Amino acid sequence: MIRYATEDDIQASVEIGFKFIKDGYYSHLPVDRDMMQGHATRALESEWWLYLVDEIDGSQAGFFSAHIEETLFGPGRIAIQDLMFILPQYRRGASALKFLREFEKWSVSKDCSNLYFAPSVHVDSRFDTLAKRVGFEYIGPQYGKKL
Repeated sequence: MIRYATEDDIQASVEIGFKFIKDGYYSHLPVDRDMMQGHATRALESEWWLYLVDEIDGSQAGFFSAHIEETLFGPGRIAIQDLMFILPQYRRGASALKFLREFEKWSVSKDCSNLYFAPSVHVDSRFDTLAKRVGFEYIGPQYGKKL
């Protein structure tokens, strides 16, 4: 069940996020649980941030966060996904699809003109199919370089 997060969800989200960072593209970077908790708290408390969790059988199966900002060239609002982590055993379910649909509803409710998401920690070819299924179009890759 996708729902808005509560303060009680923060610790489980931090633990899920920690695992994914250590298993993914950013595994070479230091991780600070306090900073992660601060991000989750900010996402929970601000009207311009979205923080969702997927709860399955009473446990958190994943979480999603996004924020709204104005474009760099005018007053139009855009919504940008920051994090989406889903535990491996739930990745074949509909969690990602449900997160993206809720993200779109929230973005519309905040008068956003565009919304964006870019998977980067665990790049998965299924994201292209998923994104197109909910109406996203491919507008360009995200490149990364480890220094």
